[in-house]
Amino acid sequence: MNSNPLGTRPAEVTVETSSLFGKPYWRIQTATAEYWYDPAGGGLASLIDHDGKDWISFQEGPPPECYRGIPNIQTFKKGKYAPDAIEITARNGEWACHWHFEADHATCTVLSGTEPGFAFLYEGTPGGTPFEKSKAHIILPSGKKTSFDNGPDNKTFVSAAETPSWVAFGKDGMDRVLGYHFAGQPVGIAHYQVFDALTVFGFGRENEPAIQSYPAVFTIALFERFDASAITQSFKDWSWNIKEHV
Repeated sequence: MNSNPLGTRPAEVTVETSSLFGKPYWRIQTATAEYWYDPAGGGLASLIDHDGKDWISFQEGPPPECYRGIPNIQTFKKGKYAPDAIEITARNGEWACHWHFEADHATCTVLSGTEPGFAFLYEGTPGGTPFEKSKAHIILPSGKKTSFDNGPDNKTFVSAAETPSWVAFGKDGMDRVLGYHFAGQPVGIAHYQVFDALTVFGFGRENEPAIQSYPAVFTIALFERFDASAITQSFKDWSWNIKEHV
């Protein structure tokens, strides 16, 4: 068995201008994933694995499919900023993010915003569509696995004592997981909830805007299987200083 949870893939990264929903998008192909980036909205509308499964599955139109995206930034005062909804780049003068893509991961750094605190959300479809609510789960670095039906109102709050620097999203019957890492100090709260059409997770979400400093660095990556020690080491290896890239 290959000891690398990322699998063995070519290392090239290519970018091309394409179209999605009749609008210009950047199609970014890497060794482990294909990303569809919205240059107007500043976020990802799709994250497609090697089996063609889209782990975000943004769709234009009515909610909830239009809520899907990375990042969705929640300020608790001005609502949510999602791809193609309210822009989070300099175009609206409120938020600025820097994306950095490599062969095996992507990093989004929130450089500035108009609010002193925010939450950084993943809203998407672990394992692709059709989304199956009953099979969705989240895994902590400890190996603790939580499915949609745990907690009141299908909500799970990770306490301050166990708030991890990363989590992984998965689907029952599938080895591959999506790792989601926050490089800052533990924020004391994380929120996980599953609806009929999407999973919602946020570092710093619920009641208080827990992330209160800029820049704030977040990394996402697909792993071919859940291996807590290997995923932890990968995120550690990928740590980088935003000043080197901006």
